[in-house]
Parts: sequence; structure tokens; C-alpha cells
Amino acid sequence: MPDLVSPRNPTDLTRMQAILSAAIRDDSPRYVIHPGDLAWWAYHSDPLADEQVSYWLDGDQGFAVLFSDHNEVAAFCAPGQSPLPLIEWGREQLGPNAKVVCVSSADHALESELKEKGYEVAGVDGPIFIHDLTNEDVSPIPPSGLTLRSLRGEEEADARRQASHAAFKSTMDPAEHLERYLRLMRSPVYNADRDLVAVTTDGTVAAFMIWWPDTSGIAEIEPMGTDPAFHRTGVGRALMNYGFSKMREAGMTRVRVITDDYRSDAIGFYSAVGFTQTAELRFWKRP
Repeated sequence: MPDLVSPRNPTDLTRMQAILSAAIRDDSPRYVIHPGDLAWWAYHSDPLADEQVSYWLDGDQGFAVLFSDHNEVAAFCAPGQSPLPLIEWGREQLGPNAKVVCVSSADHALESELKEKGYEVAGVDGPIFIHDLTNEDVSPIPPSGLTLRSLRGEEEADARRQASHAAFKSTMDPAEHLERYLRLMRSPVYNADRDLVAVTTDGTVAAFMIWWPDTSGIAEIEPMGTDPAFHRTGVGRALMNYGFSKMREAGMTRVRVITDDYRSDAIGFYSAVGFTQTAELRFWKRP
């Protein structure tokens, strides 16, 4: 039986991130979350949902994440290991109606295993995009009146929160939303240099991005957004190019991003700035 662990425990986080890094470096079609995703999940989760998410580590072979509030299980394994045993174990914990999430449409081996066990595709979570950072570097030129830089600290946390609240149409109470972001900023996984913003002269955050590095050379963006008041101004593209330049400086060779559902605006934006869709994430269920 896997052991219950916590990504907020430094030792547990390191062990799980090592599994993810090895899997990403393997460059197979199997999808695993990025090590930065795991850090983001741990420290930027909704406080009301914390007790509904649990992490179960199976030595150095892999780990399962159980989302009891949504009745979902995800399993991520080291290269050469099948996630199916962890998926089946997680389904036993959650019940027969549990969904299996984070399965790539390009992972034909895992899809075959799921079909043999009686699972069927039940829906799509969204596309996976990859961008080659070794392509031609584009200068990040911001629109007039805007500056591209890193967030300057907690004094700008609420401006950053306001942009996120607007971009994602959040219904969370603003004070709770701010506290959640401050919790991330005060955590051991946060790096202010990678918390990038486009800022007006009066301190308004027009667009924002956090990017996460990895020893595999593959970075991930989580999250990225633009305040709707600044849509179609070019600020999102400028901030993305600024982020690309920072990733190259850090030795990253590729960057990926995952979107929720099939949001046409997000897909159009990522395609316009050079990303290519490689697959889609599906979820599976037993009928």
C-alpha cells in the first residue's frame, strides 16, 4: 500500500519531484505533471479544498493523487513503470465511479491498459502545448506605458491578485484570494525572479506569469493571464516573450503549458506566440 505523504514536507516534495523530473526527461508520450505544478498545487491550493486532496507515494516508483471532492485519481510514475496499479488502488479508495484524470491522448500504451480493465474515455480536460525555446529569440517589447519585470514583493501582492482575479473570473473573496497568494509567496517553493508581470506606470498589473524550471530543461508556465481590461493590447505576447528570454537564460530548451477545457481565447493566444499542441488530456471512467 502506498504511504500518505505531503508535498509541503520538503523530503516528500523532493521525492515526488524526482519521479516527475525523471519521467519528463524520458520524453515519452506519457503525461506527468511538472515538478513546478506539484509545488503550485501544494502552496496555491484553495484552503477549503486542502483536506480533499491527498498524496500517496509508492517508494521511488510513483505516486497517486486522490481528489475526493471531485472523485478523481491521477497517478504519475517513474520511467518504465505503469501507473495502472496506482490508478486501480486509488479507484478502490474513492469508489467505483471515480474518474481517472491526467491521461494523455498520445499515451497509447496506458490507454490500451485502461481499455483492458474496462475503462472508457469520459471527456476531455484540455490541450497540452509545447514551445521550442531554441527557436529564434523574439525581443520582448512592451506596449507603451508598460514595464516587464519581476514582482517586487508582498507590497505588490494585491495588485497581482487583482489581475488574476479578473483574468480567471474568480469568485473567491478578495481577502481570501490575497491570503492564498501571500501563502505561496512565503513558501519555500516561491522564487520572485520567476513571478513575472507587466505593470503600468501607476502600478496596475496588466498581465502576469509564473514559470517553473526543471533539471530536464523543460519549463512550465503556471499560471499565465491578462486582465481583460488589457486584452488585445499586445501585453500578453510581450510578457510571454519576456518569459521565454528568462527561461533561455536559465538553460531551458522547451516550455509547456496546459489549458483548462478548450478555451478558444487561450488556444488562439498560445498558438500565436509559437506553441504547438501535442496532445490532449482526457479522463476515463468505468461505465
